[in-house]
Amino acid sequence: MYLYLLNLLSYQKDDAEQVLSDVFLSLYEYNMEHEIKTCKSFLYSTAHNKALDLIKKKSEVYPTEIRDVEDELDVLEKRSISMNYEQEILAKYLSALPEKEREIVYLYYHEDKSYDEIADIVSSNKNTV
Repeated sequence: MYLYLLNLLSYQKDDAEQVLSDVFLSLYEYNMEHEIKTCKSFLYSTAHNKALDLIKKKSEVYPTEIRDVEDELDVLEKRSISMNYEQEILAKYLSALPEKEREIVYLYYHEDKSYDEIADIVSSNKNTV
């Protein structure tokens, strides 16, 4: 959820931490009076709404045209670092998979192949894929 908020809030770490804290406080307060059936959906919808509220609040104080170019470059650099880190982690976990499973994941996510196409390529059943 923290990474979701970071992305939504343009990698403003302090804002993401504050919203995350508010989300769990809201969960606690809501849970005192109501029963939560799906905690995950409650958390994500609350996080989304609180992040949008913060974005609206900040845009009223600092219009987008006032933003400094260096701040925009800083955000792009942080996104790039984050993406590189995520790619390294993904590569590590993918390398731990057996070769056939790794191939299936690659075909599905990188080559956008359907389950039927992958089943034909790896000579397997569609349901197995």
